[in-house]
Amino acid sequence: MQEPNEELSRRHLRRQAGDQAAPDASGDVTMTRQESLELAKKERQEMATRQLKRRLNWVILGLVVAIVIVYLILFFVG
Repeated sequence: MQEPNEELSRRHLRRQAGDQAAPDASGDVTMTRQESLELAKKERQEMATRQLKRRLNWVILGLVVAIVIVYLILFFVG
């Protein structure tokens, strides 16, 4: 039969091994749920910003093309 001290030491070692969580395969330290939610929120915001930038660039290009077309129409018709 095992002695209580041996049982406690094994439990203690298991806890220490669990507390010292090894980094995952990518080499990063494991994140808490709150940290992962904040990271996901930040990534969504960055993606939305990139999409808005792209959309704004297309709108600006469309306005420049429209101005050139209006200028050409006024030049040749007027």
